[in-house]
Amino acid sequence: MKEMKKSFYYAWIAAAGILFGLTTGCEKKAEPVQGSLTITSEPAGAMVVMNGRELGKTPFTSGASGGNYLLSVRMPGHEVRWLNLNLELGEQAERHVKLKPITGKVMIETDPSGAKVMIKGELKGVTPLILKDLPLGDYEAMLDKSGFEPKPVAWKIVDARPQEIAVPMASNIGILVVNSNPNRVSVYLNDKLVGRTTYRTNLEAGQYRLKLSAPGYADITRNILVEKNKTLTEDVVLSELPGSLEVITVPAKAEVLLDGKSCGVSPVKLDAVKAGTYTVTISKDSFDTVTRQVEIGRGARQVIELNMTKNTSGIDLVVNPPGVTVYLDGKVIGVTEKGENENLSKTISLRDLNAGEYTLVFAHKRAKPDSITRKVTLKKGEITRLRPITMWVANAEMKIKGNTPQMIQILTEDASTIYYSPDPGVRVPIERSKVEYVKRLDDDKTAK
Repeated sequence: MKEMKKSFYYAWIAAAGILFGLTTGCEKKAEPVQGSLTITSEPAGAMVVMNGRELGKTPFTSGASGGNYLLSVRMPGHEVRWLNLNLELGEQAERHVKLKPITGKVMIETDPSGAKVMIKGELKGVTPLILKDLPLGDYEAMLDKSGFEPKPVAWKIVDARPQEIAVPMASNIGILVVNSNPNRVSVYLNDKLVGRTTYRTNLEAGQYRLKLSAPGYADITRNILVEKNKTLTEDVVLSELPGSLEVITVPAKAEVLLDGKSCGVSPVKLDAVKAGTYTVTISKDSFDTVTRQVEIGRGARQVIELNMTKNTSGIDLVVNPPGVTVYLDGKVIGVTEKGENENLSKTISLRDLNAGEYTLVFAHKRAKPDSITRKVTLKKGEITRLRPITMWVANAEMKIKGNTPQMIQILTEDASTIYYSPDPGVRVPIERSKVEYVKRLDDDKTAK
């Protein structure tokens, strides 16, 4: 029995010698190669080791005699693979080895938890987080949680032993308080509606665009900086937007007054009118005055259309004799003209007069008295007909023999007698033989 063991031992040594001889280039003569051994690996380039001696890198091929061989295949960062080979004499042996990378794991915890773990811009999860199957090497991650400062973290995997990383997160929160006048206006942060004033919130430190907006007021926008662990208070006063008023009248060209102040003739457009309640008054000759209350809102455009009612009266009058100048409230309106005969005048018609009281004056330079005044009250839409006005107006110059010439009013006359009036209400006959001359006066239109 001892002899058999001894023979096997020497045969194994001889085979190993042949294998080593081929790989080391030894010129020692050996038994003729009866077989071969090929070793490949995934990944390639792994070192083949036997009895602590490096034989070569995969893919590795060597001649081999029959026998038992114990080999290891090694590559940095990978687990060692052992091959226990029992080769037959002359066997053409091939072995393929898949090397398993050495990986580790790490558990990342934060206080508070819930932080995002980003590696090279890729989200891996939120803390607490276990990262498995990490190849050997250096690692970096960024921890990000709303309301806290971003925190970088690094570690190194050197073997398969688990690692634990605990990271405290620092608060990154400030307080923003927004007050406004008026209150209850909309608050926008970075163009997003977030609430109404008075507004209070916690924000991550940083710059923001704050906007306040309310109907009828000008928007206010400003850039603000919120700092961690500090309170930022913004007190904002909004400016009222002016309104506008357009006044249209039918008919047009009526005078427009706003709270008693003239604004021109219609149509009128007024810009930059402060919000409030106003009294609009329109007036136009021959039309009723119209008054309207109007409410103008902040930033609002108000258009009102007012219809006016014609407010005209009239006067018809006859003034005898022709040639009398007629005045209405001190203004000459005309001179009476001859009608059917030289002693009667045509009717004077005055129209488009507003209702109200007027003063009429009738004057002639040869009249006694030289003027007559009448008061007349006109009603809206009515024509007032005055009783005929008769004035004593001298129409001739007469000289009675032995007397001085005098201004008279010839009433009638015939071949022998002249009937005349020396004064209003007096009728006197005189024989023509007693009259030196009678000179007729032409009627003129000279106003007194």
